[in-house]
Amino acid sequence: MEDVIRSLLARVVATVDLTTATLKLAVAETRLAVNSAGLLVGLGAILLIMVLVTWLVALATGFAALQALGLSALMALLTLLFIQLAICALLVFTLLKLSKNLSFPLTRQAIRSSTQSS
Repeated sequence: MEDVIRSLLARVVATVDLTTATLKLAVAETRLAVNSAGLLVGLGAILLIMVLVTWLVALATGFAALQALGLSALMALLTLLFIQLAICALLVFTLLKLSKNLSFPLTRQAIRSSTQSS
């Protein structure tokens, strides 16, 4: 009888140890995840700023190049404005087209047809 009780006690202790170790691992991974998320947000913000600055430098370079080709400052700015608007229009068109994929149209059609045939 004592052997059974010792075995049960050893099993309980082992289970508690495993649960404690798992909990410590979960806490450590949670800390790592929180730190990583903070770094991701911070580095993402830095990247966004760098991309914006790079785009502004590209526009300034394009402006200088257009002026070097003999365009007036106003015409160079208008040319860059139209290029910028065209890029924005293409991005909006692409985003609208991609957003249609979010509604699962083929899956919804298959569900509708399967419920109608039942």
